[in-house]
Amino acid sequence: MTDDARPAALRIPLDAGWELARADDEDWRRIDAPLPLAAALAAAGEWTLEGPDRDFDAEAWRWRLRLDAPPAALAGGARLGFEGLASHCQVLFNGEAVLAARNMFRRHVVDLPASAWRETGNVLELRAQPLAAVLAQRRPRPRWRVPMVAHQQLRFVRTTLL
Repeated sequence: MTDDARPAALRIPLDAGWELARADDEDWRRIDAPLPLAAALAAAGEWTLEGPDRDFDAEAWRWRLRLDAPPAALAGGARLGFEGLASHCQVLFNGEAVLAARNMFRRHVVDLPASAWRETGNVLELRAQPLAAVLAQRRPRPRWRVPMVAHQQLRFVRTTLL
């Protein structure tokens, strides 16, 4: 069945109830929406552009959402759609890895069968791995340097330069 032949799916935005924690910590804090790390920390008053420099590429963080299953998911499964995940991000659903994203410019769709869902207490977790480890990998030397880019290895990673 092609995408065009599929019946219109019910879309449920997962834009509230998110929590954020360092990868090595269980101190979860509530955030307003599934925001990028710098935006979430700025909204919580924990970081500002006027403050000291911070290397977000060296930090690993997790986002978590607890949700109940929509009735359609229990009957026939459901899809999770992601638009713009961190460059190196792992997605877990109820503790099972369902996606490893390596390109922040791609849209990802994950089909979850009915057996993956619990009626209540489902946990969606996004784990952003530090980009510094990826940038430290040795790769071929570039033909020319790009002076506006601080780290020349960024040319091998599908991410924004900001």
